Amino acid sequence: MAGILNAVKNSVLGTGGPAPPPPPEWLTRMAQCDPPAKVEEWFFALFCFQCAQASAKGKADGSHCFYNFLCWHHIGTYSWIRRGYHIPGTCGDDMMCGLFCYPCTIRRVLTETAQRGQVVQIGNMNDGKWIETLFGCGCCGLFQAAICPFCVAHEARLLLQPQGETDTCFDWLCLIPTALYGQTRHSFNLKSDCPLIEDILLPVVCYPCAVDQARRECTRRAGLPEYIARQSARHAGIRIPGIV
Repeated sequence: MAGILNAVKNSVLGTGGPAPPPPPEWLTRMAQCDPPAKVEEWFFALFCFQCAQASAKGKADGSHCFYNFLCWHHIGTYSWIRRGYHIPGTCGDDMMCGLFCYPCTIRRVLTETAQRGQVVQIGNMNDGKWIETLFGCGCCGLFQAAICPFCVAHEARLLLQPQGETDTCFDWLCLIPTALYGQTRHSFNLKSDCPLIEDILLPVVCYPCAVDQARRECTRRAGLPEYIARQSARHAGIRIPGIV
């Protein structure tokens, strides 16, 4: 733990190592057809866009493609990958590009993930166990998740991806709330006997409790020094041993 904190401190302060690199840009233009963009990526994005976006997100964060196929759509995936790679942008760009030129956005993330590979994950904390329980929500949290799950999902995403702008309206319009349960479990590498079934079905069968559990889990972990250090390391591009 001390090593992680020292590595982050040295990187941020510019001591003990080189300064962190500037924020990265997209590797390709939106409608680029020449390398590194590939013709097969364009065909994949045009004729099987849901499979393509699921494949791109899986390459970016290691999540299961079938979970991404059922629980994510291309606009949410585009935004998640952009912020995962710390690429500057706005929620308006993410939304409008996805609405008016979906093949372009999907091809772009396909190329981006093929070139950059998997994002540095938060890693295994607390031995892969949930801190919060499924039915541990209070009355206020339960009603909020039942009446306005988009707000709860937005709060969870801010804790999972604290860098960048606050995409409040974007998350309300373009983020599927039930997807945040599986994303939280995956981001913290929480163990499950049937991970794919749990990530897909549990938030649907008991969505108020599952969505609120994801938010409570993210809130609890966001205050842990280890979590803060690892998020800072991810933002600085520092590789931590034992974290993919």
